[in-house]
Amino acid sequence: MEGFFYFYNMIRYIPVLTLGLFFFSFLIGRVENAYDRIHPQFLFLAISNFLSLLYIFSTFSFEKISNAVKQNKTFLYYSIYIGISVISILFATNKIESLVVLSQYLTFMFSFLVILLIVKLYNLNFLKILIYFTIISLIIESIAVLYSVFDYVLINGNTFERLNVYRGFSGNVNITAFSLVIKSSFVYYILFKSKNSLRYDVFGFIILFFVSSALFFLLTRGAILAFIILNLFIISFLVISKHNHKIIRFKILFLLLTFISSYLTVGPIIRNDISSNLLLDRVSTISINTEDQSIGERLRFYNVSLKIISQRPLNGIGVGNWKFESIKYDVGNLEEYRVPYHAHNDFLQIASETGLLGLLAYLAIFIYPLKGLLRYLYNSKEKLLGICLIGAMGVYFIDSMLNFPIARPISHLYFIFILIGFESLTKSK
Repeated sequence: MEGFFYFYNMIRYIPVLTLGLFFFSFLIGRVENAYDRIHPQFLFLAISNFLSLLYIFSTFSFEKISNAVKQNKTFLYYSIYIGISVISILFATNKIESLVVLSQYLTFMFSFLVILLIVKLYNLNFLKILIYFTIISLIIESIAVLYSVFDYVLINGNTFERLNVYRGFSGNVNITAFSLVIKSSFVYYILFKSKNSLRYDVFGFIILFFVSSALFFLLTRGAILAFIILNLFIISFLVISKHNHKIIRFKILFLLLTFISSYLTVGPIIRNDISSNLLLDRVSTISINTEDQSIGERLRFYNVSLKIISQRPLNGIGVGNWKFESIKYDVGNLEEYRVPYHAHNDFLQIASETGLLGLLAYLAIFIYPLKGLLRYLYNSKEKLLGICLIGAMGVYFIDSMLNFPIARPISHLYFIFILIGFESLTKSK
């Protein structure tokens, strides 16, 4: 009898464990003969999608599954965007590459479907799961960065430089930095939701110390700017809300001390022969400076995208084809065989590849859940978790303006979790 109850308890946790497989798929590293770590991750997600959907359709009726999907309008807009991407292949020069990229988008869409169905059909407390998974992920990712710096600089005696050695579980340091920032939003929920819990406060401040220290080592200007905006956004909400102002002021003070202490800890390590303080050098260049190579390249890519959009506003050039079509517009600036794969702005690249209708459908994925959450916040007394969700979406939006998170499972899959979190909160009232 004890064995039966043990087995029953294990079965109960299978949905949560399945969500964990999707959430932590970014831990899958680069395997032999794989060009990029995202390829084994997409393969894992595709297999997980197939097995999960096979189990779901064999367990639940089609009516239940259909009702669960129809309740989520965000998934509908997501499907419309994928549909427009499929049609755009007709106008693609390189249709093989379109199919490759489309397969990745379809993998994301089916992952969205699986996660949504698991949450709905098993009636899970998704927001609680999301917060737990996020905190665990933050600890793992930030410690991976800190350990890499510790090993490279302090143990091996190398001079600190901004290298991909510190990239942790992603393709480069920029992706890792934004992954830390978007997930840090929920640490503020732990800090300011508990009024007098010293245990939660200490835990939250330690995590933010790790995260801010990792960000200072990664030196990603866009991520640091997003982190500053996120902090100002949440702190502003706390200050103007009707929370206990004495406790809020006390915790905000400790928040500032946490960031200062992480900066003072990191500062001596990142000094090198070229600069006395690389962090200040990087932060001081957060501006539209065309002489900066990174900023100059992005501005060129944006200009190329705008030219493509002006010439193909309705049908686009075909999903996945920006990397090919951009060459004819930017050939004079290309160095040797170095060709840009992404426009470093998801919105401009989507408009270039799928036309303005594709862009509108993709923007609806942001706008629709945000509208629902704003209505919820207007009528609800408990607003902090909603503010944290908006903060996370805002960070992803900034990332999309500067990079290409739609192409990376570590970024876009978390965005899907956030989208389902929006619906879970608005439907909980």
